[in-house]
Amino acid sequence: MLPLELTRGLLMTRSSATHYLSLGRSFHDSWLTAATRELIILRVGAVTRTRYELFHHLPQASACGVSDEVIDKVVANAQSVGSADLDALMLFVDQLVGGVQGAAPSTETLQKYYSNNEIAEIALIVGHYVMTSLFIKVLGIQPEEPTPTDQR
Repeated sequence: MLPLELTRGLLMTRSSATHYLSLGRSFHDSWLTAATRELIILRVGAVTRTRYELFHHLPQASACGVSDEVIDKVVANAQSVGSADLDALMLFVDQLVGGVQGAAPSTETLQKYYSNNEIAEIALIVGHYVMTSLFIKVLGIQPEEPTPTDQR
């Protein structure tokens, strides 16, 4: 489902909509797998309590082959989501989102599972979706009405 309400909000800006949407689309051609990208976005949505992000990315995570069990744990902010690499990733996302005012979290554990290129993209995706969450909240953007095909 297209993020219509978010796009409407972006169109309120003078010239950010095209560039913002282009950055979001760029994550589809990254070093990370689609499943990893979607889990990062879901975790940001869960930590920031942004229903809009969850609404749009739950079906995408399922479509990428992520199990309902893993999705449920990610969205519930569980410390363990089923594997050491995902546990390290979720902890890193939690620390990035929760520690905006402090020092950057260590990447030492994350480097056991992800390359420096992937870590750079993880940080950029987290930042982009935190910005999205703030934008959504400030404008009061709500998820579009789901259709039967939108259900996970």
